[in-house]
Amino acid sequence: MIKFVKRKPPDVKHNQRYFFFLLSGIIFLSVNSLFAQFEKEVLSVQQIRMAPTDSLKEYLNIAESVIYSNPRKGKLFVDQLLKRAEELKDQNSQAYALALNGVYYLTKANKDSCYLCFRDALSRLPEVDDREVHFMINNLFVRVSSRYQQFDTAASYLEKVRKLAEQLDKPKFYAAYYNNMGIQAGNMGKLNESYDYYIQALHYFAELDDKRNRAILNNNIGRVSQELGDHESAISYFEEAMAINRIYGDIYDLGMNYGNIGISYKELEKYDKALEAFNAAYLIAKENDFRIEMARALLNSAEIHMVKADTSQAEENYLVSLEICQANDIKYGTIFNNLGLASLYYYQKSYDKAWKHLDEAERVAREIQENKRLVDVYNLKVDLLKQRSDFEAALAYREKYIALKDSLSELANKQHLLDVKTKYEAEKKSLENLQLRTENKSKNVVIFWRTLFSLVLIVLLAILVVFIYNIRQSRKKLEKANQSLKELNNTITKQNNTLQESNQAKDKLLSVIGHDLRSPFNSILGLLQLMTTDFETFDKQEQKEILQTLYKQAGDTYQTVENLLQWALSQRGSIKCKVVPTNLSEVIYQEINFYKQKAEAKQISLLFKIDDEAYAMADKELMLIVFRNLINNAIKFSEASQEIIIRNYQTNNWQIVEIEDHGKGMTPDQLVALHSDQNLESTKGTHNEGGTGLGLQLVKEFMQMQNGKFELESMAGQGSTAKLCLPLVSSQNRSE
Repeated sequence: MIKFVKRKPPDVKHNQRYFFFLLSGIIFLSVNSLFAQFEKEVLSVQQIRMAPTDSLKEYLNIAESVIYSNPRKGKLFVDQLLKRAEELKDQNSQAYALALNGVYYLTKANKDSCYLCFRDALSRLPEVDDREVHFMINNLFVRVSSRYQQFDTAASYLEKVRKLAEQLDKPKFYAAYYNNMGIQAGNMGKLNESYDYYIQALHYFAELDDKRNRAILNNNIGRVSQELGDHESAISYFEEAMAINRIYGDIYDLGMNYGNIGISYKELEKYDKALEAFNAAYLIAKENDFRIEMARALLNSAEIHMVKADTSQAEENYLVSLEICQANDIKYGTIFNNLGLASLYYYQKSYDKAWKHLDEAERVAREIQENKRLVDVYNLKVDLLKQRSDFEAALAYREKYIALKDSLSELANKQHLLDVKTKYEAEKKSLENLQLRTENKSKNVVIFWRTLFSLVLIVLLAILVVFIYNIRQSRKKLEKANQSLKELNNTITKQNNTLQESNQAKDKLLSVIGHDLRSPFNSILGLLQLMTTDFETFDKQEQKEILQTLYKQAGDTYQTVENLLQWALSQRGSIKCKVVPTNLSEVIYQEINFYKQKAEAKQISLLFKIDDEAYAMADKELMLIVFRNLINNAIKFSEASQEIIIRNYQTNNWQIVEIEDHGKGMTPDQLVALHSDQNLESTKGTHNEGGTGLGLQLVKEFMQMQNGKFELESMAGQGSTAKLCLPLVSSQNRSE
């Protein structure tokens, strides 16, 4: 809790300078030994480069303590932790580390960097799931907002801290909340409330045996005691805080303690002790680049030098402190230093210099609406104008001085009235509660019977509710049973349909075996019997014709058996389909060679117009069966001397193969049966070739299995065109 104290200097008497070389040497050695201790601690934590997520928060808690004792080492520590948190993608630790960087810049009076770090940390909170990290970041930001006099912002975040403390429900969080409440109440001038909050926090930290935070609270309680004018008690609190901070090496807090105890010594007019304390605070601040504390120590020591009539040293300290404040945007320090220099130059009768500094103090006071200091500016300007004999201007500033002072008094009175009103409302409410308790005693009997009646009614209602609930549960069970019965019926219906389809398939298979296979085998057996009994009676030409007939009958029978086998496998779902980049030209050519002799026997020309690189995504084995059936059908239903054209082309994402014949074609009824998945009846070929009627069904099913399409255009007496569509091979599939 920082305060720049302005005291109007007395008359200048003589020059004196005090140099505390021995004290400076002791403090310097102590600080460096503490730095060495924490350097060892920080270096021992280099293991964080391999630390797991669970350890990062613990290390960050250590880092927070190190920042206050050795900011440079603490900053290094935090940067390493932040890097490790980013590697682990730990949002909790990243947000906490950014907030600690903000605390570091706070110690350096770098307001912009401080707020930038906290804005980044706060923006990450929606992604942070650790409520303790939420608490710590919000709590630190309350301190930062209070330090930079952003009291409304501090109050807003303090409410968040309160809610988080209640959720976490642990002593250390309540202690931190009450400490910040004490700071906020002190900023609002409610010193008694501030003192009470600090005492509550102190009890929690004592319970936790947290000596470092006890030191902070002792410092804060000492500041409240100063404001209340009890400087002896304040010194006692500051000394206790200093003793703890020396043990733990909390250099930042120790420097604040020296500055605060110097203010109490100054108020008690123990100027030598005050100057000794301010010089110690300055040495610590300078060594660690604590800019606010440097400016504060120089300002306070300048006022002591004014008291001791050392105006030269006082002026030097004021100017250096002012330079630090202006460079680091420390508004209050800028006001107090300009007021101090104005007072000094006023008593040296350097009125122009004095007026210049008063103008600067007035400008900054107006900027931050610090009306109390504006009153001091007007008062000193009145005295200065009188010395210049400019009484008209002096009167004008005197009127401003009185108006502003009265306005502040009025605000203070309003605040006092508000406090009185609040106290009155509390007492009034207490009396009303007492009256209500008295009335309640007289109504106890009535309340008893009302309660009994209510209980009986509740029991009856409960019985009714249970009864209604049981009825509803019974209905639900009945509905559930009905639903289960419906589902069971649906399942049975589906199974019956499946069984019926299976029976139909078996009937079809038996019909084919009984009719379409029996006839070819009878023909083959007859020819074979003829060959075995009368072979010698046939000439070579007749023997050749008989063997050709046998070959033809055997080929047709093989095709029939193959289709039956593939159809049976497809019905059982036993066919495996593996779609890979396949050159259709090679597959088709293989089947053309197989049927070449059969086509020549009917004097049918097979025109092969397929690209050499006709690739598509297909299963080679399935496509062999597809082409075999379609080419066989084209030959079967074509007349002698006709042509069968096999060609391909590409469109969009499809590789398309067409097999065109000019044979018997199909009737519209046959096309409808094909598209509706009805079983086709076997049709004789142009030379009375037989079949099973399963070929086109197999083609359709196998194309669907390969994510392809099968289309058939046909007219009776004009021929048919079978169109096969397969996905093209993508560049990725081709590379694979």
